[in-house]
Amino acid sequence: MDTLIEQGDFAVSANGLPIQISDTQELLQRAIFCLSIPRGSFLHDKELGSRFFELKNSKLDAKNSIALSMAQEALKNQPQISVYSAQIEHGENKEINAVKVLLLIDGNTQEVMIKI
Repeated sequence: MDTLIEQGDFAVSANGLPIQISDTQELLQRAIFCLSIPRGSFLHDKELGSRFFELKNSKLDAKNSIALSMAQEALKNQPQISVYSAQIEHGENKEINAVKVLLLIDGNTQEVMIKI
C-alpha cells in the first residue's frame, strides 16, 4: 500500500488524511515515478529513473525503438509492469517534448505521458 501523490505532494481526502492506494493504481504511480525521474538523479538509488531526458535537444535520430528501450530499462526492476510501446511526441518546434508509454499492469493497458 502506498500514498497517492498528486502535483508533487500527498493527496488528501475530505477529512485531511492522505489517500491510500494499492494494486494497479500503486503500480501505475510507481511506473510514472520510474519513467519521470532522470536516471542517476536520485541520491539514494542512482539506478532509479529513465534516460528520457537524454532525448531532449539530442542529435540522436530519436526513434520510438530508442524510447521503448529506455522505458524498459527504467522499469526492469518492476516485474509486475511491462512496457508495451513507447512513442516520441514532438512540440510545435519539432523538438521532442514527451514520450507516450503504453504499459501492461495486471492484465490492463495503461497509457502515460512523460514530459521531458
